[in-house]
Amino acid sequence: SLLNSDFINPSLPLKLLNFKKDTSKNFFLSLYYRPIDEVQKILMRIKLHIVVPDYKTPSLKIPDSRKEITSDLLNINWDSLENVSNKETLAKATNNNWGINNIYYTKYIKGRTYYIEPVIEPVDSENNQEYKDFIMLLKLLKEGNANASFIIMPLNPYFYTNLKELTPTINSLQNELNIYHYKSLNLWVDDSTKYDKGLLVDVMHLSDFAWYKVDKFIVDNYHLNK
Repeated sequence: SLLNSDFINPSLPLKLLNFKKDTSKNFFLSLYYRPIDEVQKILMRIKLHIVVPDYKTPSLKIPDSRKEITSDLLNINWDSLENVSNKETLAKATNNNWGINNIYYTKYIKGRTYYIEPVIEPVDSENNQEYKDFIMLLKLLKEGNANASFIIMPLNPYFYTNLKELTPTINSLQNELNIYHYKSLNLWVDDSTKYDKGLLVDVMHLSDFAWYKVDKFIVDNYHLNK
């Protein structure tokens, strides 16, 4: 399959991503292989025919050069779709005040809440490997001139009682997306008083109402209605 071929005979961007991951684990190894790293980046830039700005400055604002995607004119009444779907979602969540589907609430919740453990602390961006991998992904997408968009998913704050502890990390990820000029739809809410109960069907899965928000974001972001 195409996926298997990518791993058996990886492209230059994939090789570069793996190489960076390996060398990032050891300072001396990264220093020793720095020339190879630079050569690989030059080869990829030549292959992609693009000029890549310097990403080393944390506060650097990278020029937005995403490609525009167009299609035939779409006339969609988003307000109507969202209003109807929101009402339909809430109509199926009548045995609780948390916006959770009746069947799911009866089977799995029954008034219980969940405290995410262990205690959540802000992610150390310098030492957290997953965070560094996320930054590496953003750099790779920008170097490949990828027209990417991101969606930050919500959790139900009525059920998960300590979501505020996650918010600093969510904000940090949002800031990284802003630096690289990638548009995002941030659906994160940590306060139950500000949470739209029609957003999820349970404690973590989007409702039709939320999916219409996602659809609208995609259509608007990629100019599919022009």
